[in-house]
Amino acid sequence: MASRAVDRYAPLDVRQMREQELGWLALAREKRAKFLQDRSFVYGELVEAVQGAWTEAARLFAAGQPAQALAALRELEKRRPIEDIPTPKLLRMYSLLLGHTGDTARQIDTRGLIFGVQQAIAHSGDGLGPATAVHVILLEEEYDWLREKKLKPERQSLKQIDGQHYDVMTVRDEQGRQLERYFNVTALFGRHADMLGGFDPDRSRGPVPRRVDPDRAVAQ
Repeated sequence: MASRAVDRYAPLDVRQMREQELGWLALAREKRAKFLQDRSFVYGELVEAVQGAWTEAARLFAAGQPAQALAALRELEKRRPIEDIPTPKLLRMYSLLLGHTGDTARQIDTRGLIFGVQQAIAHSGDGLGPATAVHVILLEEEYDWLREKKLKPERQSLKQIDGQHYDVMTVRDEQGRQLERYFNVTALFGRHADMLGGFDPDRSRGPVPRRVDPDRAVAQ
């Protein structure tokens, strides 16, 4: 696998990717598109289930019970296969637990999918403006992306521009500069608008609430 850049969401040059890596990227893009298009599940309920299963798995892993943690995470598969919920935070936890329970073959496959998903997000845009907004399938991905860029979120607002919906994050970088980063949530908005607080163009959503950092909560 190509060596990881400074952050998980730094786009790697596709011309330098191996055939296998290009395959993972294509697979991730396909899975993420299908996830948003699939109407066989209730989006909001699945998101809540993912958050609950991840939290319980993290608790059990921290208590030295990786097998029980994996079982807790796999409760999600009553709703949808974990590999078909292609979001980095969940897949990284899954990979961690597969490794700690000895399922090396599946862990390798999951790591490939993680690479593809992170690169799919990385190549979707740089977040500097509406035209290059980062595409997400769960709101949690916004915070994961910002953390990798070493940007501290301060405020959020929802904006509609040329028929597209954006979650605009006001952030502060390590030099103390205030910046804005754009996330395209058009497809996500269509699936579950109430999770975005209902849409009111240009309405500020106020200070960003404190979020748990998943990669600090569980050492990987």
